[in-house]
Amino acid sequence: LAEAAIARFAGRLAMTPDEAAESIVRVAVSNMYAEFTKILSRAAVDPRDFALVAFGGAGPVVGALVAREVGISAVFVPRSPGTLCALGALSDPRVSVEVEPLSTEQTLAVETRDLACTYMSGATSVAALDGVTLTVRRGEFVAVMGPSGSGKSTLLNVIAGLERPTSGWVRVDGEDLAALDEAGLAGHRSKRVGMVFQAFNLLPRYRVVDNVALPLIFAGVPRAERTARARALLDRLGMSSRAEHRTNELSGGELQRAAIARALVGGPAILLADEPTGNLDSANGAALIALLDELNRGGQTVLLVTHDASIARHAGRIMHLRDGKVLD
Repeated sequence: LAEAAIARFAGRLAMTPDEAAESIVRVAVSNMYAEFTKILSRAAVDPRDFALVAFGGAGPVVGALVAREVGISAVFVPRSPGTLCALGALSDPRVSVEVEPLSTEQTLAVETRDLACTYMSGATSVAALDGVTLTVRRGEFVAVMGPSGSGKSTLLNVIAGLERPTSGWVRVDGEDLAALDEAGLAGHRSKRVGMVFQAFNLLPRYRVVDNVALPLIFAGVPRAERTARARALLDRLGMSSRAEHRTNELSGGELQRAAIARALVGGPAILLADEPTGNLDSANGAALIALLDELNRGGQTVLLVTHDASIARHAGRIMHLRDGKVLD
């Protein structure tokens, strides 16, 4: 199977393994899912008796995703070169030699399954989210679009741990939020997610540097370290000259940059931005999106909520919500 997979992908594409690695992720998941499902069905065997053997390169990413869909119990990554995957029985000694376990949590920043949030409005039940299933891979820039009331902000609130879903589940950076109590969710918000709001939500009586450092207080970071980290981040975002100013002395664009600095100061796995350009003019809005682009190119995962198609086009992937459902 390994030889057949290599012949199929490398041979058909007329590429070296390294050249094929970039394109293999896009095509391999659907191809291997269909192929492996067909093989297992034809053989009338239990998928849990098999493992997906991933060979370096893009193999771990592809292997983790395919294994989840096929229902294979484990994914193994041998210490050998290549970029592809093969199917093998767990009883086969070649599968169990020099292997390392792999899980999809290593590649996913956010994962939800059948997520629902229902509220009562008088005697009427309103579904803010209705069976939302999605994944955001680490390093992705994903935009969520939809009209007002489609469930966009509710989705961000659930991922941030500000609201609990009525049913379904959500994992952020591999952590199942349903398993966390309120203290655990507070820790989740201070360490795993950074939030940027349309209204900035900065404290007007505090200096900019104090606003940026604020999340680190709840994370238990000593004063000197949190101030140093806040100043370093403000410098990175071109705001060092405004560090000692009060927030009421800042322009709209500067307020949003300060808000992004505060969201990033804890080193979050994912940056959640809820209509971040909503209170900005077009020039400052464009500058903010350019900043998010720059952060994403540096490896920061970004999940952005917007109703503006011109803003969403900057993302690597766009997801549409309507009436609490994912349309695509």
